[in-house]
Amino acid sequence: MTFIRDVLRGERDTLTFWGLLIAAVTALAVLVTLTLSPRRGADPLEVRATPFPFGSMPALSPPSPVQVIPIPMEPLPSASPSTVEPPARFAVASPPAPDDPTPTRPTSSPEKPEKPKPPWSAWLGRKAALEFAERPGVLVRHRNFVAQLEKIGSASRALDRADATFVVREGLAGDGCLSFESSNIDGFYLRHRDFLLLLNRNDTTRLFREDATFCPEPASDGTWTLRSLNFPDRRLTLQWFRVALTPVPSSKALRVRLRPPP
Repeated sequence: MTFIRDVLRGERDTLTFWGLLIAAVTALAVLVTLTLSPRRGADPLEVRATPFPFGSMPALSPPSPVQVIPIPMEPLPSASPSTVEPPARFAVASPPAPDDPTPTRPTSSPEKPEKPKPPWSAWLGRKAALEFAERPGVLVRHRNFVAQLEKIGSASRALDRADATFVVREGLAGDGCLSFESSNIDGFYLRHRDFLLLLNRNDTTRLFREDATFCPEPASDGTWTLRSLNFPDRRLTLQWFRVALTPVPSSKALRVRLRPPP
């Protein structure tokens, strides 16, 4: 009996505990419902604030509104198309010149001084006579295609005067030298053969061009001696009224001058 009484007492205590717990939970739910429920006539969106646990919270005043003053916008002056100026181009400044500029090379080479022209250059392309300097009036002429000295003047026959007239040409085989073409037989030049001065046709060979080229050597009195181009040690000399090439110095050579034809 005692055991049964104790068991019944324990079950009663357990029921009492659970009853109290259920009552507390119910009371708490009612309290929360009453706290959060809206008041009559109040805004349904308004939520009741719980009291501040550490005293009353100081009321916060809203900040004063900031007044914004609009900036007046003046209209831009309208310009007619005729008064609108085009935008200025940006000027590019040139770099400063160096203190010691490097000298630039001349664009053109300096002109070389011209060599003085020899006195016989004025006769090139012109007709002239070869006069024996020691005997004025004695001229070089061709007769039967052989060169010889003969006195010829204005009273001489036309054939003699023509045979003593030559066209002065630039040397056929060398610059600075001369060649003598016959004025009455075209294409025939004075040339040496076997060291004798003859008149032959120009066959355009190298040998002919060299044989027909003579280099003037000025003398002290304005006359010249004529030296062979291909035999530099030989000069024109007089042999029995004929003209030949002889290995002599210029002091013993035949001295001639150019003069107008007779």
